[in-house]
Amino acid sequence: MSAETPSDRGQILLIVLVALAFIASLVMLFTDSDGALKLALLAALWAAILGAFLVFRYRRDAEATRAELDHREELHRAELAATASSTSTEVDTRDSEVLADIQRELSLLRAQLEDLAGREFGYEPAALRAEARRDPRDRGRRPPCHRPLGPR
Repeated sequence: MSAETPSDRGQILLIVLVALAFIASLVMLFTDSDGALKLALLAALWAAILGAFLVFRYRRDAEATRAELDHREELHRAELAATASSTSTEVDTRDSEVLADIQRELSLLRAQLEDLAGREFGYEPAALRAEARRDPRDRGRRPPCHRPLGPR
């Protein structure tokens, strides 16, 4: 009903070869006939040779499957990296658009607030400001002498 795959046929052939080698070993043990010994030896040798070919084929198939798996993993990683970079680019674009919208709204709100308050609001950084002014009464005086702070 279902077609056998090459792997199934190889498994069946391997089982047959092991059975043939086992039967050949029994024949060699229990018979004293030279003809039967020669046939059993030939059957065991052929079973070993065909088994070696099957092992070689299975190993080659396993290596090909592993190489295909590695290739697919590499493709998957590349797709993930491309998706992540395109997603981050889209997010950056959306973020910059939202930021531009917020800045436009903020400038409109500032203009409305300036109109309502009747004065202009300039940009002042969030830092301390200090002013130094000279007292006009101190023009003729000299600053006091400072001694160096340290050991003499």
